[in-house]
Amino acid sequence: VLESMRGFLFRRRRPILLGVLAVALSIVGYQAVTYLSTPDEVFAVYSDSDNSLTFYRDKSIPEIGADYREKSASRVYTDIETTRYATVLSDYPECEVPWLTDDISEEVKSVRFDGAVKPISCAEWFRGMENCTSMDLTNLDTNECEDFSFMFSDCSSLIELDVSGFSTANVADFSAMFNGCSKLSEIDVSGFDTGSATTMAQMFGGCEVLGSIPLEGFDTSNVRDFSYMFAGCTWLRDADVSGFDTSSAEGMYAMFANCQYLTDINVSSFDTSNVTSFSAMFANCQSLEELDVSGFDTSSCVSFGSDTLTGMFGGCSNLRVLTGADAWNTSSGKYFNEMFIACRNLKLDCSRWDVSNVVDEDAHSDFSSFAMNVVEPNWPGTEAEEEGTSVSGGGSFAEPWTPGGTSGAGGIGPVGGNPVG
Repeated sequence: VLESMRGFLFRRRRPILLGVLAVALSIVGYQAVTYLSTPDEVFAVYSDSDNSLTFYRDKSIPEIGADYREKSASRVYTDIETTRYATVLSDYPECEVPWLTDDISEEVKSVRFDGAVKPISCAEWFRGMENCTSMDLTNLDTNECEDFSFMFSDCSSLIELDVSGFSTANVADFSAMFNGCSKLSEIDVSGFDTGSATTMAQMFGGCEVLGSIPLEGFDTSNVRDFSYMFAGCTWLRDADVSGFDTSSAEGMYAMFANCQYLTDINVSSFDTSNVTSFSAMFANCQSLEELDVSGFDTSSCVSFGSDTLTGMFGGCSNLRVLTGADAWNTSSGKYFNEMFIACRNLKLDCSRWDVSNVVDEDAHSDFSSFAMNVVEPNWPGTEAEEEGTSVSGGGSFAEPWTPGGTSGAGGIGPVGGNPVG
């Protein structure tokens, strides 16, 4: 019986069976080819269930509210790789990071990349994630990335952050990248290729507990703005900037402001010929005792201290020796406010300084208040002052002086969490 049935099926019905098999294989093959040829979608999913933001590469995008990979897709964001997102300084005001505009940044507790993501911009991607304690960036491919500005700004709960695998050759903007990461105790940027960088303003601003930053390999030849780069790095003790090429630099204001435990800064090779503002550059560096600025070209500088920023050395209470400053060319200077305020141990003769372009009678207010051994320049319209006295009167010397200022989130300058008033 079995022999008869087999013969009937495979001899007489063979064409039918082969046809059915061929159709089935065609359907499966078509579906496989269709699936493989469907382009990957790159998207991010925020889940309320565990407050996670996860980036995926997949063939289809989940619906909001649906279960996706064992999580609820509470929010779904697309166009991740191709959008140049806005920052407070950018030219793309209509392209804000979507999870920022949704006001969920403060809710995010973890970030992970589940598939390879290759964006052209990471500007502000993780800004304001103040409760995020974990970031796995292993699958974040930054080979094509052009903008890192404010990338981790105000991630104030992060203790660890691995960016050692980042490719940065195309990145022009590093401004405020780690600004406000107040609990990061170390950061490995030794492999960063910064040859395309044009700004590093406030790059490490407000990283209060960073003890050292490996900067030896930084190429800064195209960087125009160093302002606030290390401002508020209170515990910073090792920052080797001796190899910095600053020939393109225009702004260095508040560069090291409030680096209170930094005992040595080698800036002797700095090219400052294009710098227009030194305001608050070393303000409140209370542990500095000696500084060689004999190589500084100050002929282009307009502001050494203003009504909005403390003077260049204001609050350097232990500074004793400032090599070369007495011979500076200050002929372009208009603002000298609080230049040496509270420099109690500094002995310096500024009587040869050209201050003929001071803009008004208050431009030099408190130039050397609380600095009894600093000789002031001959201000226009005034008689030469006695050593250590301020033209503006100075007030009582009984109380110690400390820099003022404001604090806030995400901005360049005092509003960005650096108390340099």
